[in-house]
Amino acid sequence: MNDDYNTDHDDDLGAKGDENQAKGNMRDAAGKIQEGFGKLTGQDDVERKGREKQMEGKAQNLGGRVQKGADDMVDDLKDDSDE
Repeated sequence: MNDDYNTDHDDDLGAKGDENQAKGNMRDAAGKIQEGFGKLTGQDDVERKGREKQMEGKAQNLGGRVQKGADDMVDDLKDDSDE
């Protein structure tokens, strides 16, 4: 393994991926609650904003999964180069 290569960045990528997945899940759940509240109260704008929040949460979760996947690929490449 090349010790001159700084590997700290890939560790952060996996942690950021976990964080984005968690935040995305929370945003999705909050959007579902907001959408339900909008339906219950007949507020179409609140319902629409809830659906938008759900889409944002799903996108953030997906971004986190991509980050984690990239981190895993980097780890695999490092493992292969160590052999």
